[in-house]
Amino acid sequence: KQSTRKAKKSSELANFSQQRYWRVLRDVYAHALAVGARLDNPALDLPSTPSIQVGSRKSQVMPPFVLQTLRDGHQLRDLVPQGRVAWLVARDRAAIALLAACGITASELGGLRGADLRGLSDSGRRQATLPGQPRSSVKLDVAGRTLDVPSSAVQLLQDWLDLRQHVLDKQRQEAVRLARRSRTEPAPAALTREQQQPLFLSRETKDGAHAGLDPVSLYKIVQRCLRRAYGRPEIVGMLRPDSYTAAGPAIIRNTVIKYWIDTLGGGTAAALAGLNELPDFA
Repeated sequence: KQSTRKAKKSSELANFSQQRYWRVLRDVYAHALAVGARLDNPALDLPSTPSIQVGSRKSQVMPPFVLQTLRDGHQLRDLVPQGRVAWLVARDRAAIALLAACGITASELGGLRGADLRGLSDSGRRQATLPGQPRSSVKLDVAGRTLDVPSSAVQLLQDWLDLRQHVLDKQRQEAVRLARRSRTEPAPAALTREQQQPLFLSRETKDGAHAGLDPVSLYKIVQRCLRRAYGRPEIVGMLRPDSYTAAGPAIIRNTVIKYWIDTLGGGTAAALAGLNELPDFA
């Protein structure tokens, strides 16, 4: 089926993307020239060739009010609406909430295991629902550092963990069923303890078990959410008409780091982000 998606205008491309595409075209034409398929390289005949501008070398951040929107559980539910598969919706909401709360990278999020999120065990969730019981603090262990998970993200994480439990139960049941049918042992990966399974499960399975959420899928999840956010009338009215803002997990992380710098200082921000050197923000 032929795609009906309109091509992007060059003015809408990020500076890095413009240069990357030009370099690909330059090298393709250079190869054609070398083998005698062309007599010239039109990529070198442009009035000016794309180069990385000073402003593009700086890390982009979202406007602060967009980060506030992502940290609001009610608004995030609207930005990631209900779909046909309930557990995927809950996963996407929880993943974005954790990115906006803790400023971790896409690869860090994909590598998380159930044991890395502490304070939201089954018993902890039951205690939190009892009258007069204080909510236990929630911690995230990632890449050698421990982060406090703000209360704004806790409920969405609870919703996801409840559905994640059902997905993993179904995974184990299916592995046992297939093993009985084939008279073999169940796939070990499918029977791994819940705490050692990926915290954020991919739709795809490998060796009978759900893999961790990969960076490409996470990028698409965040991109859809941010497009809805930037399409809101109250947000559109606060943006410059000619502004370009990236729409992946990295810009959420950058914005969180910038918020930490402004509120906690550079040293604390670097420690929370797991960095030795803070980025230069646009």
